[in-house]
Amino acid sequence: MFPDPFGRLLAVVACCMAGSASAGLDETAGQCQVRYGAPLEQSADPFQAQPILAGAVTRTYPHHPWWIRAAFVAGRTVRLTYTKADGQGHAAIQPDELQALLASEAGTGPWREQAAVDWSGQRLAPCPLQRQTFLNTHGWQASLEIGHTVVVLETAGAARAETRAMDQLRQAKAQRRHGAACAAPQPTALPLR
Repeated sequence: MFPDPFGRLLAVVACCMAGSASAGLDETAGQCQVRYGAPLEQSADPFQAQPILAGAVTRTYPHHPWWIRAAFVAGRTVRLTYTKADGQGHAAIQPDELQALLASEAGTGPWREQAAVDWSGQRLAPCPLQRQTFLNTHGWQASLEIGHTVVVLETAGAARAETRAMDQLRQAKAQRRHGAACAAPQPTALPLR
């Protein structure tokens, strides 16, 4: 048997590389199914009430020990989240696992870590629990979120797609409010004396 960190690294690489050497970002649902296995049915998905991108179709792929969630816009993945479950809740993602995930999701462009800065632009000292952000030459972004329990990867178009979806939602709400106001009974004018 392999020592624990080495075995974890091999398991992550095998999990992430299963079925395809290309990145899971910008893939179709069929490519994701080959890569990760069949997604959960919506009725069986414990995360379904928590979309990862507004207005997108979200699918969850259980791939032990990972939960991989993919947001699809126009039939292609624009955002992925990786969460590791250890059977007792969510386990922290280790540095070797993060590097294996980034390597498997790089496509043809390498990742580089972005320095954490404060509001004035001063570089912050590394902190083990702070959010780590990485950029790819494709314009993709990856982040290891605070608490190190979730890795989020997204294409350059993910934020634009989410903004469009949120704008459409706001417009629909405004139209419903306007329609409801127009449909409400109007007060009758009092006769002048």
